[in-house]
Parts: sequence; structure tokens; C-alpha cells
Amino acid sequence: MDFSDSFGLKNSFYFKACIPEEKGATYKYNDPRVIKVIKNIEKRGHRIGFHPSENTALNEEQFCIEYNRLEEVSSGVRGGRQHHLLYHSDSFSTWDKCKLEYDSGYGFRYRNGFRCGTCYDFPLFDVFSREKLCLREVPFTIMDSVFVRKQSSAYEMEEEAKRIVDIIKRYNGIFCTVWHTNMFNTVERRKYKEIYYKIIRYAIK
Repeated sequence: MDFSDSFGLKNSFYFKACIPEEKGATYKYNDPRVIKVIKNIEKRGHRIGFHPSENTALNEEQFCIEYNRLEEVSSGVRGGRQHHLLYHSDSFSTWDKCKLEYDSGYGFRYRNGFRCGTCYDFPLFDVFSREKLCLREVPFTIMDSVFVRKQSSAYEMEEEAKRIVDIIKRYNGIFCTVWHTNMFNTVERRKYKEIYYKIIRYAIK
């Protein structure tokens, strides 16, 4: 947040709201320490987003349960992204039913680029109900875990990101990127931490 604030940018931090008894739980959403972090993010003008767990795939009821949990500890959740990119035929209609405004999780898992064929946000369409949804997609084009799966070096990460940023700039599009906290906070991946800062500085320049 300090880095983003220095450029007048705002981040979205996506929280999972599953509980220890459920698959994939990594923290308690209502732990006082988690709530303290959420309130600090909101106080500083950054956004809290929803990160539905793998338990919500093909399970609308679980999706709503987790969304409502996060709403309990946040002042307002506008959007988010699906964990592990676990989208299916009913995903977007479920997001829409919960009155979420945007999803930003539709991108590639194993390579960076333009999965949606665009770098602009756009309204989503439910091909099954033949209805335009209120939900909008803000597609991401770069994700840190893609570089990890490709075993990219720090130099390769930076150069590939710059290439994509240049394309987005050419079309005056939206640069949406996904970075996980463990890319910042684990000893094994700390060499990649500075790459995030370099990419953002390059995009701003």
C-alpha cells in the first residue's frame, strides 16, 4: 500500500472466507488479526475483494456462504477473482446474483497474455440464459504464478511483463495484474519481490 500510495494508485486485496473445517483454509476470516488487516486496508482507501475458495466450484450455496462471511467483516465487497481460476458454466451468474460488480480472474494459468482478447473491461453475457449480466470482467494479463510455473528468471519476468504493458499502452487499455502475498513474503521467492515494483514503475512511466 505504501508503494501504491506513492503513485496515487489503489490495490484490491482478495480474501478467502473459508473456515478451518473446509478444504483449502489457510486462515480464519474472522480472526482478530485478519479483521485488523482488513480494517487497515479499508481505512487507507484500498479495496477488499472476494476470493472464493475451491469449495465454491459447482456449489452456489457455498459461494454465497463465503461471500456473506466476508461481508460480515468488511464494509463492502465489490468484486474479486475465483481461486485457482475455477470457473464453470454457472460461475458468472452466481457472481451476478450476489450483486458483485466485477470479476478480475479471467486470464491464463500457464502463460501471460490476453485470454479475453482485450485489455478493456466489458459486460459479461450468460450464454445459457441468453442475458447480459450486470457483472463486468476486468481481465488480468500478468500473473506471478505463471512465471513460477514457467520457472522464469527475474530478468525474463521483467522483460515479458514490459512487452505486455507496451501492448496495453498502445491501445490505452487497463493493466490488471495478479500477485500473491507469498511472492513477497517467503524466503524462497524474495528475489522476485522487486520485479513487481519494477513492472508497476514501468507501467506508470
